[in-house]
Amino acid sequence: MDRTHNTQRKSRKANHEKSNEIQKRTKSLQDLVERYFSGKYKILETCLSVKALELIEGVTLPFCLILVVRPGSSKSTILYTIESLGNCYSTDAFTPKSFVSHMANVAEEDLSKIDLLPKIKGKTFITPELAPLFSAQDEKLLETIGILTKILDAL
Repeated sequence: MDRTHNTQRKSRKANHEKSNEIQKRTKSLQDLVERYFSGKYKILETCLSVKALELIEGVTLPFCLILVVRPGSSKSTILYTIESLGNCYSTDAFTPKSFVSHMANVAEEDLSKIDLLPKIKGKTFITPELAPLFSAQDEKLLETIGILTKILDAL
């Protein structure tokens, strides 16, 4: 019984020490971001949280995060930081139909080179600007949201 109790106590102590170390590193990151990008830590923290979902075993469904921020908010810098962590696919422009083209005149193995869907599966998909997608006419906007919803449900 003493051996089990000692093992549990050591485990709790190790977890506590690890937690303290994580808190110190988080505070250090927050201080650094606030020094150079005042007021932007929450945006970075949110993006890092979404990126961290890749690390959770068994999580297979995508998470969609859309940042709505003012111009000049350092959004691009934050997104480049996330991209530098790896396992990302970044593009400046895409259309909802570019996810799967269904081109009949292209060999199936070549579609994976053209279609966006295979390129982003299991990765963090980053696009810095969605305004062109969402500034379309109502009918086109509904089509876009419908396609994106299907993609997010199917990935």
